[in-house]
Amino acid sequence: MKKLKLFSLAIFLFTVTNLANAALIKFNATGVAGVSGFVEFDDSLFSGTSGQILSNSIVTDLSLDVFGELFSLADVALTASTIFDSTGPTPVIINGSGNLADNGVTAIAFFPDGFSGTTFDGDASLSTGPTGSLADTDFFAVKWEVATEVPEPSALLLLSAGLLLFGRRKTK
Repeated sequence: MKKLKLFSLAIFLFTVTNLANAALIKFNATGVAGVSGFVEFDDSLFSGTSGQILSNSIVTDLSLDVFGELFSLADVALTASTIFDSTGPTPVIINGSGNLADNGVTAIAFFPDGFSGTTFDGDASLSTGPTGSLADTDFFAVKWEVATEVPEPSALLLLSAGLLLFGRRKTK
């Protein structure tokens, strides 16, 4: 009976850890030499609609290098928003409502008509401009590819250790 309880606890911990990660979606910047990195959102608020405006406060991580200008989570413009289309199997970024981030020197923002050149196609352009203003000086047709989620190694390690430790029979 004790083994069953411990096994159930291990499965519960594994499931909870993976469910916590299931609400995150990472968009990798590709298609433009000089622009690399990612922006990650908490997608638990996505409603399955097109043109949904969500506050940038749902950004969970940001690490972008835009031609040598570095942007991190601390640079996210929390008073602005990002517009998504979440009607398909994975959400897509279609536009921004204000800056995405501002590092004190340069600001960046999402604009439509990105990688494939069609409005609201899911490949928002990334624009740069001077700090403190809407980034609208230079536009780059960045493609935002959704990263594939992989189970967190620590969760797998925790499950394995639990099964090994508590699955052993005590010898007297």
